[in-house]
Amino acid sequence: MDKPRVAVIGSGFGGLAVAIRGFNSEWSSLAAAIFMLAMIIFAVYLAQVRVYEDVEPAMLQNGRITPFAFEFMHKRRVAEVLLDVCLVSISYYTAYRLRFEGGSWTTAFPQFIASLPIVLGVQIVALFVVGTYRGVWRHFGLMDGVVLARGVVLGTLTSVSIIVYLYRFADYSRAVFVIHAALLMLLLTGTRASFRLIGEFIRRRRHEGRRLVIYGAGDGGAIAIRELLNTQSSGFRMIGFVDDDSRKARQRIQGYPVLGGYHALEALVTGGAVDLVVVSTRLMDVPRLHMLQTVCSENNVELSRMHFELHELVAVS
Repeated sequence: MDKPRVAVIGSGFGGLAVAIRGFNSEWSSLAAAIFMLAMIIFAVYLAQVRVYEDVEPAMLQNGRITPFAFEFMHKRRVAEVLLDVCLVSISYYTAYRLRFEGGSWTTAFPQFIASLPIVLGVQIVALFVVGTYRGVWRHFGLMDGVVLARGVVLGTLTSVSIIVYLYRFADYSRAVFVIHAALLMLLLTGTRASFRLIGEFIRRRRHEGRRLVIYGAGDGGAIAIRELLNTQSSGFRMIGFVDDDSRKARQRIQGYPVLGGYHALEALVTGGAVDLVVVSTRLMDVPRLHMLQTVCSENNVELSRMHFELHELVAVS
């Protein structure tokens, strides 16, 4: 590892140490735990990046190269459950600390210890029941967030019901469970969405690769960008969209800008700012398509068309 990178990493950990020392000692362990979880998630993401591109399978089988990450990913579901155990504990502890500050925390601590196993066990079971552990982090979306919300609500309500049955909810605070549910939802969503966020951040920081412009800022363009960029070996660097609808100018599709219409694309092509143009819309008229073909051919820019169709393989009468 080169010296500048070591210096950056060292300064980062030094800054973390200073920040933790600045915390109240009651919160420093919690901050350290969250930081360690974030580093573990980032390490798991890096474990999915293919480093051994040209290694033959025989070398892997003979043990000459042993990528530990591959073995770890086979136990991904176990790792998810263990991570959620940590997240539930952190959110429940944080909720108690926010609700009971100072001397009142000492009084509330026995209730926290007595209820933690209940909350922990019930919440993990609730997440399993709603199907949380059947999702794929790399494709985390809105409906996955809805599943998480169902699991958090189910787990919280069931935990409260059990505590009411066992302890009549004596000396317990309703606010604790509200704060716990909100924090847990944030933590679960953040961890699941972390792979997409890290991947998107790395892609936007990429300075090499074929410069890509997508013609069509509609649903087809959104599908095209997911298909073209959401692979580790895509080799594309997204510049933006172009669309003939003037109302879409300066809008953003999945974080990428709509640069303008055909004339803006023509200027990019003739200016040498584009390597590949992908047409994703079916509404492009034939004369405009021929003009674009001519411009791309004259400036040595590749022009492709992407569209999705449903082909019937088995006819049902």
